[in-house]
Amino acid sequence: MHSKKRMICLITVCMILLGSTAPVWGAVSGTFTYGSFIGSNFQAPFHYDDAYFREPSAKYTDSLATMSMCLALSAFASKGTDDYTRKSENLQDLLKQCGFDETTFTVNQGFREKPEMDSIGVGAACKKITDENGEDCWLIACAVRGHGYQSEWASNFTIGQQGEHQGFENAARQVVAFLQDFAEAHPQIEGNVKLWMTGYSRAAAAVNLAAAMIDEGAKISERFELGTDSVYAYCFECPQGTLIDLDSQNSRYRNIFSIVNPADLVTKVAPMLPTETFGFDRYGICMYLPCVLYDGKAAFLEKQKKMLEYYNRLEGTAEHQPAEFQMKKISVMDIWKGNVIIDDHDDAWTQETFLESMISEISEMIGNREEYVSTYQESIRQICRILLGNSKAIEVMNDFASRLRTQAALVAGYAASSPLLGTKPLSDFLEKELIASLEGQGISDYSPEAIHEALENLTNLIINLGIEHPNYVATLAFNLQGIAAGHYPEQCLAWLMSFDPNYAEGNHSNFADGIYRITAVNGPFEVIVQDEKGRIAGRITDGHVEDIPPEQNEYGTDSAACLINDDGEMTVFLPVRESYTIQIVGKGSGTGDCTIAEISDQFGISRVVKYEDLTLKEGEAVTLSVPAIDEAELKKSYELKDGSSAVYKLTDKDGSSVGTQTLLSGSEVEPTRYRTRVYSSNINYGRVEGGGVNLEGRYEQVRAYPLEGCRFTGWYENKELVSEEESYQFRVEKDRILTAKFEEK
Repeated sequence: MHSKKRMICLITVCMILLGSTAPVWGAVSGTFTYGSFIGSNFQAPFHYDDAYFREPSAKYTDSLATMSMCLALSAFASKGTDDYTRKSENLQDLLKQCGFDETTFTVNQGFREKPEMDSIGVGAACKKITDENGEDCWLIACAVRGHGYQSEWASNFTIGQQGEHQGFENAARQVVAFLQDFAEAHPQIEGNVKLWMTGYSRAAAAVNLAAAMIDEGAKISERFELGTDSVYAYCFECPQGTLIDLDSQNSRYRNIFSIVNPADLVTKVAPMLPTETFGFDRYGICMYLPCVLYDGKAAFLEKQKKMLEYYNRLEGTAEHQPAEFQMKKISVMDIWKGNVIIDDHDDAWTQETFLESMISEISEMIGNREEYVSTYQESIRQICRILLGNSKAIEVMNDFASRLRTQAALVAGYAASSPLLGTKPLSDFLEKELIASLEGQGISDYSPEAIHEALENLTNLIINLGIEHPNYVATLAFNLQGIAAGHYPEQCLAWLMSFDPNYAEGNHSNFADGIYRITAVNGPFEVIVQDEKGRIAGRITDGHVEDIPPEQNEYGTDSAACLINDDGEMTVFLPVRESYTIQIVGKGSGTGDCTIAEISDQFGISRVVKYEDLTLKEGEAVTLSVPAIDEAELKKSYELKDGSSAVYKLTDKDGSSVGTQTLLSGSEVEPTRYRTRVYSSNINYGRVEGGGVNLEGRYEQVRAYPLEGCRFTGWYENKELVSEEESYQFRVEKDRILTAKFEEK
């Protein structure tokens, strides 16, 4: 299969070359080699042109982006050799093909030695080109190693107690120091100089921060000046390394582009939320690859179809198709009775929404950076060193993920039952499976004591997540391989190819906007969502997400991403380029509310409109109008810190406004969070589930499960009965400590 795809790739390049007109100075097409996540060394086509650098550095260019991705891939450590002095051969070869002076090619010491926990691999070469004014110009190409860096994974989780992400900042400073040494070693580089920087994953974060340092005035050489107008920085699947408070969106960083897959877990580290305790961000402008959350299912499937045409042509992808994410749910009371993990169609989140929610929950549990550093950071660093500090890291991770998937019920069971069983069963289980994965790949140079100590520490975090959200643990364990695949670079490369006119006439940018809307409805209501053509896009009724007949909507229930979350909220995720109406229908006597929020990847919650105190009789309906956001605003989505100007209206059948409306935007939205803790009065009589941190005004749902021969008598707060329902839902307005009381029958 690989040889067949390689032949197709070569034939495609030959056709492009033969069909072109007379060669243009500085333009070249060919194939390059990279060390893949999913195999050995693979090849893919590239298109380079000096003319890319005659465009302003602040102008995003599809062709330069794809070429930058190719260069970043070539900087992956070569899998063709175990000799670390040759790990940069693929990078050297691609730069040579692009006309860079081979005699200037240089890599740092970190690229020539076995990676350590805080090292970095970086290489560069230079050439003379003609700039936009027809004048001679030096171009330095700098690429940072973004895969095959083994123990350097530990640096990804070295957040530090304050300032920018400590691991990424340290790597960025090494990149800047390398460039200074490179300039010193090549005195011919002077006067008119441009710098092209690129990296993938951890390397992207290093490039993001290093480019910002240069934009801010960091000197590379006394012989030339670099800054915003002369640095071209492209960062792929870029983690978050700077802070929102450091003015990361300032126009001086407009030459730094981060291409981000919202379904990639790596891009959510370090976390943005909560902004008051973490608040991480990226410098410059983010470009978001398409996903269901931002595009809606219909638009995403159309874009994905084109992307897959390129993805399937790449080597090694036949057995690594993009996985379908599936939420799971587990019965806390039936954990030990067999296969109790089932698909959760009522809580049908996409991978990107699940990851966003899970990371936020874990961040809330950790508390703040100081707590993370003192409690978890070194344990995670050691696990990364042991698990990933070898040439078979991907194989070990895949094997470990497969083991967790096949025993997902056991993992969730240990987590949810920790109040009774303690942390040891889960810690011992993870330790046994991790060691089995290491030894299965022939790896024996590890310390069992170090694994034991690190996992004992990290198990507490998993257990806390399992108590509050057992379905999250089951979902994570079951989907771990698919979640990991969200970071495979072939997907990112295929998306960029589908945007790049070099790969087919008519290709153009087709990024998502990085913004979506969430509508949360609570109360004895039914929710019906319709698109602008009047087609039913989703329905939630009688506590379930209802299937929509194909003849009513060819994309089914997921077209509007309707779900009922763990807290019992009827939730609708809506893209921003389409208009919708949401009909809220009374299902009996009662009062509730409706909230719509605009959320962006860069700013978090930017705008909230609340409608409280909705009282509807049986069959009585109100309608929420959700218009598309204006195209002009979407083109500058990176400026929508205060949300859009879209007008949301909740009206009755006569068109009159209903409910008590509250509008918040920008700094007014700074969310207030409260924590709910739940306890069982006697774990031998009954178990509890739920709690955690939630936003003020949202709803929390806690559940009590009496064991056989016992009964539940009520939820108590400060010794006062607050509910006699086993499943108790309430609006979050303060910190609460709730105890479920059980007794023998």
